[in-house]
Amino acid sequence: NELPEKYKFLVKDRDETFRLYIERKEIGQKILKSLETRRSGFDSLGNAVEGFYLTSRNREVGLMSQLYGGNALFSLVNRFGVDVSDTVKKQIKDTVDYVLQYLDENDGSYDLNPILEPEVNNSLFLDRENNYIGAMTWTLALFVAARSAYRKGLCDFSEDEMIRIIARIKEIIKFFVNNIIGSEESPLGWGYTNGCVEPSLFFTYSVVESFADFDDNIL
Repeated sequence: NELPEKYKFLVKDRDETFRLYIERKEIGQKILKSLETRRSGFDSLGNAVEGFYLTSRNREVGLMSQLYGGNALFSLVNRFGVDVSDTVKKQIKDTVDYVLQYLDENDGSYDLNPILEPEVNNSLFLDRENNYIGAMTWTLALFVAARSAYRKGLCDFSEDEMIRIIARIKEIIKFFVNNIIGSEESPLGWGYTNGCVEPSLFFTYSVVESFADFDDNIL
């Protein structure tokens, strides 16, 4: 059916299932400009560092802030078709490298830095086997998007970086499979961390959503 005049800015996607903004690229450029203003923060010791922060009140750069910012950049590149400069390409690569290095330095522990106060975060994730499921879903999405952008020639990663990215993808998928909460008698799902005993609808949705990214862009 024809849309009313006031909705002429929408167009059907190639499967004619959903309606998309005609000006996706233009909207993406505006989002990109906004993101670029959030990349001059501080580390947990107060040292200036290039990276995404969450709010102007808390400009600390950490795993979660980099995951949020990095995924937003990849959405603009992979889905909105935004033209990115060499500077933005470097920002994307730096963000992925930050996450890779963070995981290496923290024994592959996925925590809530910088959302929680350092003392609280460190006490919750002192056991390196304890992992925040939300961080793992965002990391899987980030690395799958990085692989997709690399294969499209939109981003440059070294062979070593791609090996590390793929290794983390496999690691997270294996973790999700091995840490499902529940049994055949009760609903299956995932919780806040792998130490939980109660499944959460929110985190179950997050895991399924990240699996969907893996399915769409790899399988």
